[in-house]
Amino acid sequence: MANTHGTCEGVTPKLASAGNDADPEIVALGRYLGMDGKMGYVPDWYYLIRAADRLHCTPWELLEQSIYWQDIAVKAISAENRGVDIKAQRNKHT
Repeated sequence: MANTHGTCEGVTPKLASAGNDADPEIVALGRYLGMDGKMGYVPDWYYLIRAADRLHCTPWELLEQSIYWQDIAVKAISAENRGVDIKAQRNKHT
């Protein structure tokens, strides 16, 4: 739904409420994040959202760029997460 200027600015999409677990992607992603990847799965759109956030742009702006930028942002996030895990493991043993 576009506003009078032909854009979607100011229009909020209707989503399931935060407490509604009816959407299987929300359930799966919540399990994946909460269980450190041992359960659930990551929907394709989540990587785009995370990459755009990491690159400080909107997802639709990122989609207009080369896939290289989305891939490199996801790699950076993965490397940072791995570094956090390594540090946590090292701290357990000291």
